[in-house]
Amino acid sequence: MRFLLILVLVFFSSCHAEEFSVSSASLSYDSAADALTLETAVSQEGNTYTYRLTSPDGDLRWEGAMTGAGDVRFSDSILITPGAAFPEGSYHLILYSDSGSEVSLDIPFTVSGQPSP
Repeated sequence: MRFLLILVLVFFSSCHAEEFSVSSASLSYDSAADALTLETAVSQEGNTYTYRLTSPDGDLRWEGAMTGAGDVRFSDSILITPGAAFPEGSYHLILYSDSGSEVSLDIPFTVSGQPSP
């Protein structure tokens, strides 16, 4: 029984979240595609990432998976309602790694050419 307990403790001590950092993040509006594009650069290669993005007023929220070529740059295209307008300001991003860690940051968003709210 004691051996089993030690084995379980060793297993759980080896399951730690691998920390990462975000060196850049941007949010842009593509009027031709009616989409927001979220782009990030992270410090850990080989992981997969998901995200939660929230508008400055907290009324809009998106969740999704980031796509990339296995390197440190990832992006996602967020399809939106045609003609929709988005508030300018700091959008809050939480980026989750498949290794169990997360990074939270704010992304400033200003855009020209979007419809008026």
